[in-house]
Amino acid sequence: MTIMAKQRKKESAPNPWPARLKTLRKYLGISQREAAEKTGVVKGTWIAWENSQRVPGRMAIQLLKKAFPDHFKAD
Repeated sequence: MTIMAKQRKKESAPNPWPARLKTLRKYLGISQREAAEKTGVVKGTWIAWENSQRVPGRMAIQLLKKAFPDHFKAD
């Protein structure tokens, strides 16, 4: 009889994007719509990032860096 080891659920790192994007937007005093437009994404995408429903991919992160260069210098 073969005993199968229980598969461990991979623990993923916490998603830093929702808090980071909300903080950035509030610091700049802009709406979600304005932040999305400045980044070049639709408002629904920005909202999904802020609500932990989606995580920005590599291309989206490049757009964020280009749109808000003073806030993504160390990345």
